[in-house]
Amino acid sequence: MILLSDPGVALAPASRDAARQDARDDGRRDALYGYTYRAVSDADLAEYLAFNRSPLETRYNDAVMDAFTEALARASVGVGPLIEQGLQHQAA
Repeated sequence: MILLSDPGVALAPASRDAARQDARDDGRRDALYGYTYRAVSDADLAEYLAFNRSPLETRYNDAVMDAFTEALARASVGVGPLIEQGLQHQAA
């Protein structure tokens, strides 16, 4: 990892700000994960990480994302008529 304080690191102000924000985001994410998984044993976390790095996880994640995308598409199609009804009701 390159630190902003390392000698020879010269970033444009926008890049420096983005790097600082990334570091803050990383810290927040680490704190959130630490809190979320605080009651999980090291052994269970190790198994979870092994699963997340496996081809099976890729298939699982792809299937979940496909299902999520399909559900959102159906919901967005279904909400269109409801919005139209609401607008008609407001106009009346």
